[in-house]
This record gives sequence, C-alpha cells and structure tokens, in this order.
Amino acid sequence: MRGVLRVGTIYSVGFYLLDPYVRTFFEQHPEVDLHVTYTSWNQISAAVLDGEMDLGVVACPERDRSLESIPMFNEELVVVCSPVHRLAEKTSVRPAELQDESFAAFEENIPTRRQIDRLLKASRVRVNVDMVFDNIELLKRSLMVRGGVSILPLKNIEAEVTRGDLCVATIESEKPWTRPVAVLRKRGQVASPAVEKFLDILRSDPMGKQG
Repeated sequence: MRGVLRVGTIYSVGFYLLDPYVRTFFEQHPEVDLHVTYTSWNQISAAVLDGEMDLGVVACPERDRSLESIPMFNEELVVVCSPVHRLAEKTSVRPAELQDESFAAFEENIPTRRQIDRLLKASRVRVNVDMVFDNIELLKRSLMVRGGVSILPLKNIEAEVTRGDLCVATIESEKPWTRPVAVLRKRGQVASPAVEKFLDILRSDPMGKQG
C-alpha cells in the first residue's frame, strides 16, 4: 500500500492525543507519505470539504450534511486553576462552586468553548469570563501567571499538574462533563486504502480506553 494521506487536527487534540496513533501508523505503513497539519477547526472542515485533507480530527464536531463525523472518544473536562487559587486544594468541585469565578475561556467561536458554555448553563452556573484565548497554551499560561479558573480537557494539562504549575479537580455531576472527539471526512467520498487503515488505527485506541 502506497500513497499520500493528509490529516488535519486541532492543536489541543494533535499535540496531546494524536501522536500515539500517528506513530502506530508510521510503524505499520512506512510506505505511506503521511502529512499531519495542525490548524483551527474551521480550516479543517473547509479543507476536508475542498479535498485538501483526507481526514480531520476535531473536538465537538458541528453538524454538516457534507461531512461524515466518526466518533473516537469523549475527553474528560476538569476544573483547572493555579496553586494559589481557593479551589487548588480540592480534588473535586461542584459546578455551583464556580459561580461568579474569574474565568479564562476559549474564544466564543471555538466549539469546545460552546460545549463548556452549554454545560455551565445546564447547571445554572454563571462565570465571569475576563480572558479569552484562541489556543490552549496561552490559556494555560494565563492561569499560571494571572490566576483565575478554567475548564479544560484533562489530557491537555497533565504535564503542568505533574510539575505543580496548575491544579486540577474533577467535576461532580450526575452526567460526566466531556467533549467529544471525532474524525471528519467528506460524505460520499470513496476512502483510499490509506484512509481506511488510519481509521482502523484510530478506532483501536493505542492510548488505552478513553472515557
């Protein structure tokens, strides 16, 4: 099997979750020229529709009749804060404890932000969004430097928690707080052998069972 495989991924999935799948694919199919592009969710959707990418790995996929969304797993969302925050010593937090907190968030057009907003609204919790960011690295840096609190995918902050730069608490709720991760491909398009093999690896979950 030879050919070219073009995969796009958002930063918060690509940098923290996709690498084991990519390594597995390289090991099993070194003859395939795999290109992985890190970019924003809307650019991925457009590129898959235009045929510039074969697959796109995104979080909180939005409905589009022209795109097929293949579920991968659900990422756990957790409360994140600096070590000096009042919630830093807690291992779990009720959503109500976030009421009126100074909150660092993603920009409003980012699907993960909309997912978190829906979860907060469903819990009747209002936070004070005083800082917004278009990428997770700047958001984490803000929490470390300026304080405040946020809700982020657990896998995205494990390194900072290990170093002691950030603290994490699970969210106490009847329903888990998660964000879905999925693969996008153009609906109706015949998949190449390389695409099918990559999808098989994504479904195999080399990282271990996700939530």
